[in-house]
Amino acid sequence: RMAKRNALVRHLPAVETLGCTSIICSDKTGTLTTNQMSVQKILLIEQGNKYLELDVDGITYEPKGDVKLKGAKVSATDYSALNELCKVASLCNQSGLFKNAQGVWERLGESTEAALK
Repeated sequence: RMAKRNALVRHLPAVETLGCTSIICSDKTGTLTTNQMSVQKILLIEQGNKYLELDVDGITYEPKGDVKLKGAKVSATDYSALNELCKVASLCNQSGLFKNAQGVWERLGESTEAALK
């Protein structure tokens, strides 16, 4: 079926993995301009299937910025799903952030993991 749609697959395991994927993180804002990934939006599902779209400030690895819901600043303690997401992003992460000699924040490890740090 994929050949009929002109899909070229080099490794079948990649297709199998994609087939069982439930969440895809795709926003790469800042990658082309600063060579740094950052999270820009978070979509949460709270109890009762209520969707929350949160905006995240910052476009570099610098660990500063706010998370906002409709322009109002929120905290991880305000929403249980956000609290869990923050725990997972921190604990299931092997990257590190540090300031280089010029005072610019850089990553140690994978850029995707550093963006979630």
